[in-house]
Amino acid sequence: MVRASGEAIEIVVSDDGVGMYKEQIDTWSRTFEIPDRGAGSGIGLSNVNRRLIRQFGETLRIAARPGGGTVVTMPIPILHEEDHGQR
Repeated sequence: MVRASGEAIEIVVSDDGVGMYKEQIDTWSRTFEIPDRGAGSGIGLSNVNRRLIRQFGETLRIAARPGGGTVVTMPIPILHEEDHGQR
């Protein structure tokens, strides 16, 4: 899903899989790294997050989805004509 949110556009991806443990989400919030729990290392999320920070100064937001699964939100600031070339 893509939605407008204030001065940003948010790309939201969710799934209904096993989700992430609270500890994984807490670690992500502090370090932007996901501790491995056996399936997938989170390298893709970390890579996208580094690029998002470098380009826009924003970070991915990760949350548990009620009923199972994970929600990842990627905010991208809306650039105005006068901002062109500043980011």
